[in-house]
Amino acid sequence: MKPIPWRLRFWSKVDKSGPIPAHRPNLGRCWVWTAYRDPKGYGRIGKARTGPTIVASRASFFLEHGRWPEPCALHKCDNSSCVRPSHIFEGTRVENNRDMVRKGRHVAVRPKLTAADAVAIRAATGYQREIAERFGVHQTYVSAIRRRVKWRNAEKELGT
Repeated sequence: MKPIPWRLRFWSKVDKSGPIPAHRPNLGRCWVWTAYRDPKGYGRIGKARTGPTIVASRASFFLEHGRWPEPCALHKCDNSSCVRPSHIFEGTRVENNRDMVRKGRHVAVRPKLTAADAVAIRAATGYQREIAERFGVHQTYVSAIRRRVKWRNAEKELGT
């Protein structure tokens, strides 16, 4: 059996009757990727039977413009599963991050540890892996605390 050309295989996985973005109705309907999506909702497609998959919105940009977006393909519609070429534009990682923050999709990560935790980690005995599990961090973070790469002034913050 002859393999299906990549372009045809790509467009066979697209539903052109997707939602109209409420915040940008002028864009028209999203074209929704119907095949595999990663945990963040981005469509993925393999360029060949073996090898890595690529993000479907990047592939859509390639099919429209004849080149890969460098380094990011951003969505005007904010629909991660959308592959409509007119909804996708090229941007840098900085532009992608600014777009994410401006649109309220950024989730601030709070530190897991306090200065008191850092002091306790330095005083703890046992394997770093076990200490890391107790505090819910990675072993390399425990190592960085003990070498004073992280939480250098933990004792000073506590006034000890």
